[in-house]
This record gives sequence, structure tokens and C-alpha cells, in this order.
Amino acid sequence: MRFIHQPTFFSANAPNTVLFPMCLIGLLLLDPTRTRHFVTIKLSYAMEKCNASLSRDWVRSDSVGLVTNLASAVLLLSAAASIEEMVSSSITYALYTKALSVAQQHSLFEVEKGTPLSLESLGDRSDVDAWEAWARAESTKRMICCMIMVDSFFAANLGTSPIIRLDTLKLYAPCATYLFAADDAGRWSQLDTSRSFARQVTVENDVDWGKVGNEGLPDSDVSRPTQDPAAHFIRSGGQVKFAGMRLPGGFGSARKVILEYVGLLEEVGKWKAGEFCRILRTLSDSPVDLDP
Repeated sequence: MRFIHQPTFFSANAPNTVLFPMCLIGLLLLDPTRTRHFVTIKLSYAMEKCNASLSRDWVRSDSVGLVTNLASAVLLLSAAASIEEMVSSSITYALYTKALSVAQQHSLFEVEKGTPLSLESLGDRSDVDAWEAWARAESTKRMICCMIMVDSFFAANLGTSPIIRLDTLKLYAPCATYLFAADDAGRWSQLDTSRSFARQVTVENDVDWGKVGNEGLPDSDVSRPTQDPAAHFIRSGGQVKFAGMRLPGGFGSARKVILEYVGLLEEVGKWKAGEFCRILRTLSDSPVDLDP
């Protein structure tokens, strides 16, 4: 998942702490064989510098600086993940533990402790200003998700437990990729309006998979107009109706759907539904809340 917002990114204005690891990643992608030694040396140096920066005392008034340094850490760790000898190095481990610990210490994985994010908070700004402010918030949301991926990757490769506490993990779900990739404020506003007024979908209804096609997949064409309810829902989101209940998006609604489905299974599938029902009930008790 990318978290750098390409349409509003200008290298001339980007902090060196973010731009430098991006350049290292670029070198690895362009010519991994010839640049590997150079990148490894520079990567080790940059990781030590980033670790030192994150070790300072961070205050709320410098939240931009903290997020910038965490973004740098995510990029550096992503680069390290592609170099086998760097994955288990002490320098990588030090930055991994420092970045995740600092992020957790400042409640980046507990959204209820922060300021709610919504388009309404953008006020009466112009489309361009609103788009740029939204992009900064969305980039931060995506960076936090990337940190969860980094934690999972290194915990699995190092044979350790993840640093992030799953019992308190709550985060804002990132927006759809097509919205994040909108080229300008006008296109973003158009797509967001379409998403906001998406039609309701009834889960029990039959789906015409021929009309859905590859909707939602990386190679789908979001500019192609569609009148199919299921395809429109995949593209733009919206409310779901299940067993007569109207459900907005989010964890609470997902839990209701799962529990309702469990009830149906228990009624009609008594011969072998027991284990499936137990698994579904466990899923419905997940502590992760992805409500946007």
C-alpha cells in the first residue's frame, strides 16, 4: 500500500528524511544488482539517523515532525525488507522497535484518543485546499496501515510477537485507491460525491457477476460508467441491507451481518454448522475497529 500522495507530492518541497529513502528504493528497483552494496551502506546510515531522531521527546505541537520521521522509518524499513541481510540486522531491528514503540506510545493505533477525521472538518475551504488537507490526512491513515504491515513482516521474519497491541488496535480505514489516486481536486470532488451518494445494496440479492466483471481489482476501469448496483457498491461503497436491517459501513455493521448469518446457519445447517458458527462468532468479537 502506498501512502505518498503522488498528485500533491513535489520533490522540491519534500523533507530530505522522506525523499532520501524514496531514492534508495528507486535505486533498488531500477538496478538491484549494481546498487545493492551502495544502498545497503546508505540505508544503514539513514536508519541510524532516523532512530536517533525518533529517540527524542516528542510533544503534541510537533505532530508533523513526528509523522514525517515515522514516514521516513516506514520507507527505510520497507527498503530493508527487500535486502535479505538487512532484515535481521541490529540496525534494522533497532529502528523497527523504536518506530513502532513511538507510534504506539503516541496512540497512532487508537483512533478514539485522537481528533475525529471527516470531510466536514475541512470547513469552507476551496476544493483545492480541501483536497490537499484531505490528502495529508489520508496519507497519514495509510502510513499507519503500512506500519501494521511492517510490524507483521518483521515479527514473522524475526520469530517474535508483534509490537502493536491488538487488544487496543483501532484505526481509520484508508479510502479506495481510485479516490487516493485522483489527479486533481475536481476529479477528487467528483469521485467523493459519487461515493457519498452510493446506492444501497441488499446482501441477499443475486449478483450479476458478468456486469461486475473485474470491478475492485487493480486493473478495473473506474472511469467506465455502471448502473449495476453491486458494481456501483464495490466502486463507491454505501449502505448494506441484510435481513431487513439497513447497515452503514464499519465494524459494528459487519458484526451484525456475521451474527445474523450465524443464526441462519444454526437454523438450517445443524448437521455440520457447529464449527463454522464458532469461527464466525470468534470473528465477530474481533477487537479491530475499522470504522472511518
